Amino acid sequence: MDGSAARGRLDILRTLRRTRSEGCSFDASASGGHAEVLDWLYKFYDYLGDRVAVLEAAARNGHAEAVEHIRVNIPRSDTRVALAAAAANNHIDAMEALRP
Repeated sequence: MDGSAARGRLDILRTLRRTRSEGCSFDASASGGHAEVLDWLYKFYDYLGDRVAVLEAAARNGHAEAVEHIRVNIPRSDTRVALAAAAANNHIDAMEALRP
């Protein structure tokens, strides 16, 4: 399931969910900017995803759309590391997505 999440293969994840019980990598999905997959993962495996770490992974890789999806319900004070990661990699769009 990790490979499917990392590649943004929501179709495969939906199939695997019916036959497997383990969760999969939020970080890999965020690093790849797969916002739709992240939404699906949080729907079924919310207890597995550390939103702050996932936010950092998306920001570090410049995936502004994923950042916008993840930052919902994260206190502003918890976005500093993600902002620094986006800035260190010159991802202006991701930095803007982290603004209040």
